[in-house]
Amino acid sequence: MSMALIQKLHSDSLAAQKQARDISDKVAAENRDFTAEEEGAWQKANKDYDEISGRVKELLDHEARSADIAKMLGDLGDQKDAENKPEAISDEARLRAIITERRGAADFSPESRTLSKLSAGAGANVVPTGFFDVMFEALVEASSVMAAGATIINTVSGENIQLPLTSTFPAAAQVAEASAIGASDPSFGQTTIGAFKFAFLTQVSSELLADNAVNLVEFLGRRGGEALGNGIGAAFITGSGSGAPVGIAGSAGFTTVASASGSVAAGFSYNDILTLQHSITRPYRGGASFVANDSVTLGLRKLRDGSGGAGTGQYLWQPAMTLGAPETLAGNPIYTDPAMPTATTNGTKGLAFGNWQRGLAVRIAGGVRVELSTEYAFNTDLTTWRFITRADSRIVDTNAARVLTYTT
Repeated sequence: MSMALIQKLHSDSLAAQKQARDISDKVAAENRDFTAEEEGAWQKANKDYDEISGRVKELLDHEARSADIAKMLGDLGDQKDAENKPEAISDEARLRAIITERRGAADFSPESRTLSKLSAGAGANVVPTGFFDVMFEALVEASSVMAAGATIINTVSGENIQLPLTSTFPAAAQVAEASAIGASDPSFGQTTIGAFKFAFLTQVSSELLADNAVNLVEFLGRRGGEALGNGIGAAFITGSGSGAPVGIAGSAGFTTVASASGSVAAGFSYNDILTLQHSITRPYRGGASFVANDSVTLGLRKLRDGSGGAGTGQYLWQPAMTLGAPETLAGNPIYTDPAMPTATTNGTKGLAFGNWQRGLAVRIAGGVRVELSTEYAFNTDLTTWRFITRADSRIVDTNAARVLTYTT
């Protein structure tokens, strides 16, 4: 696969975005509503843009993983040459060699497996390092909060941790000559971050595992990471903070900002976006980003500023011009997360904006455990994979983010 194909797909995605804009521009210039045909074409162009952009990212990820695998296999070939053993290596032997080389484990053939129970000590952790890398990458991508830059704390164990917080800072004041200098001390608090378990099982037939070993490992890695990422990512959005992570829209941690009453049919107006941006102080805004679900972002894509008059100004939504970069809204990156509420009812927290690195701490305890058992479903000849991680999130600075609520 060449970068030329990826570049072509990226160009196609920008073309789809332009098509959608051309339709909107025409409707705005004529000061009327979308016709049914125009609405359908506009929706299709935006859908094509999303799908092509997603495909570009998948291809880039595939290129990177393919390069890693090719390098590993090349290294193994060099080792064979050094041992003066030029004979061909079978696909099965290559897979065993990769796992052995990357994990430092003993070679395991079907005749000498030591896997027994669902535990690491009994030999269940036979997943290659590359598998773990792919999975954790997918986990981060699936969580918009983590992808948006929340502070990630990795710990070996899962005991509660006290995080120190600064509530107020020292303040300087003008002092007259020979006058006493007043004291101004910072104020500190703390919050406790724990670790909640997120896990699932998936089962694969021995035939499929034998026939598609390398590709299947890659597939399980990405899908396993996505499943864990979606699970903890949803908790980071909707968690109540009581026996669960603190969610940016599910708890009362971040201050809410009300939209203008009856803003627009799509949910929020241009003025609402500006109000939300300026609800946090300037030092935070530089590294801040938006988080919303796909329904809300659909409405946000139609928003324009007032530079050309009502309905004819510049779009606030700007496509990413660099591969892999997030799109922007009113100058700040925006991330789409299906766990965010839809702004349709009064009081719904439909759009979040904040500097997540400063405002939210995410903890991953013990990394991600991937374990395998051939005995769990022995009577059906299935191999069972178990994916487990423990995670939590806590607000560390309430001033770093705000959540816009829909007001009818």
